[in-house]
Amino acid sequence: MVLFSEESTSVIVLLVGLMAVVLADFAALPTIFLVATSLLVFFYLILFRRGYLEDPADTMIGFIPGHYLLLFAFILQGSVKLIVLSLWSLLVIGTLGYDFATNAEVKLVSAKLTTMFLYCIIWCIIIFLFQRILIEGLELVSLAAIITRLGLAIGGLIWIGIGLFRINRSYT
Repeated sequence: MVLFSEESTSVIVLLVGLMAVVLADFAALPTIFLVATSLLVFFYLILFRRGYLEDPADTMIGFIPGHYLLLFAFILQGSVKLIVLSLWSLLVIGTLGYDFATNAEVKLVSAKLTTMFLYCIIWCIIIFLFQRILIEGLELVSLAAIITRLGLAIGGLIWIGIGLFRINRSYT
């Protein structure tokens, strides 16, 4: 049973993206950017992934609605800044790139290194944004903020290491 189909993921992305635009009350440029990103994800999932890949591997595509919910959490906190929007967009585009690289028919060292590099970028951004959500949302200061950052960083590095090990094994 496939938990995340391309159709349902693309519809969720469009709905959450539109809700984020409506609730955030962004200026024109961030609104256009968010709508364009949502449409890029939608068309990638529907046209490319469904149209050109015969049997696409399950990669991080199922996480894309979660990426949108992460942005939605920043919007609800009222703390969407340029760095958050930039990192979030890099997160979404990196996830699409990771999916493209893992579904490539070529199993060369360059494909393995590309997927490993994108995996590191994706999870580093997720960990950073999650830290920002927790620290700003819980209004942590000084020692509590340092402990939270350190704990998430150590846990994130372990998670990334396990993922890199798994990716390395899948290309042998």
